[in-house]
Amino acid sequence: AYTGKVPSVSATNNTCATPFPLDLVNRGNQEFLPWSFSFGWEFGYALNEKKEAVCWGDDSYGQLISSSLPPIKKIVCGWAHVIFLTENGEVFTLGWNKYGQCGFDPLLHQNVAKNALPVEITGKTFIDVAAGHFHSLLLTSDGDVYAFGRNSNGQLGFSPRGDCYFTPHVVSCTGPISKLAAGTSHSLVLDKDGCVFSFGWGGYFQLGLGSREDQDVPTKVMFKPEEESDDCLSETEETDTFLPEVELSRPRKKITKLDGDTVTLCENIEEVFQPRIKEISAGTWHSLFLAEDGKVYAAGWGEWGQLGASSCEAFPTAQCIDFFEDQCICKVACGSRHSVFLNERGGAFYTGYDWKENRSHFSPAWIRIENSQEISVVDVFSSFCGVVLAYKEDKQP
Repeated sequence: AYTGKVPSVSATNNTCATPFPLDLVNRGNQEFLPWSFSFGWEFGYALNEKKEAVCWGDDSYGQLISSSLPPIKKIVCGWAHVIFLTENGEVFTLGWNKYGQCGFDPLLHQNVAKNALPVEITGKTFIDVAAGHFHSLLLTSDGDVYAFGRNSNGQLGFSPRGDCYFTPHVVSCTGPISKLAAGTSHSLVLDKDGCVFSFGWGGYFQLGLGSREDQDVPTKVMFKPEEESDDCLSETEETDTFLPEVELSRPRKKITKLDGDTVTLCENIEEVFQPRIKEISAGTWHSLFLAEDGKVYAAGWGEWGQLGASSCEAFPTAQCIDFFEDQCICKVACGSRHSVFLNERGGAFYTGYDWKENRSHFSPAWIRIENSQEISVVDVFSSFCGVVLAYKEDKQP
């Protein structure tokens, strides 16, 4: 709650160990329409049922809006900038613009303060937006991606790295894109076939590409097959009986051991396994992918338990989180050192770093709300170091 990250909480109360209600508005007996939330560094936004922006927290860079906008469809926050997507497909930006993350030349607009300015691309209507710490992504109705802001690690999806881009530039993707996600310094795009492409900072395997290298072009995320075969194959085994869903992109290499037996080195087989993904989320050091069958995959650094694994190991490629095999997950959200999940039965789960207890949780745990016996969580949202749940109790919000 420090300096107003969470509304209605005293700034002297730095952390909240258990969920509590946010007294944003008295709805009375209105039909329940869940709000959506997005958080920057020490400030936050909510989108209410009237499609209006509600904001709170730090305003050092003019990131808290004071003007009115057309009905809003989505709000996303970067470190100190905000992107608004309207119902009619327009995009407005607000806040700190040092690296061009608001889409304007910072010599003219160091801060886009208070009054949001439109980002215009002739003839384009937008359907999705995403904000990293210092970069921004826009998605048009015809599946094109535009990026602007800081490109220190290739997070804009083109070269040269290290430069800043003050106006939107198109990102070269292999096909039409349907969804966007932006982490601190890396980006994810989901195409209409359910394939994920990543680019940007890869220092902690968060790109899911099997290496720590940065990428400045969208590269297809690698998914580890859920059921591995034996470590090696004998020369008598048929190729088409080994992981039938896997394509072999290069021949297997055979070597002869000292005892004369011939074996196959499986590490020389590039396995192609592609679940159909429907939701993506990017944090600082990790990424989450939700498949159409409800299974959850994670890639990146697991030091604080944010991957939902039983240890602090890293996942160089996207791997299935076993805990959620029969949970029917419908929403995933990354924080910096944690992850939050929602299942179809209204249950919410948390894994990762606990700031209040100063310890890590390596297995997902059900989030309990005090004094609430029967609740149904309808949405989950994650900030840099916290979680917001939208839930119903006794049929009331």
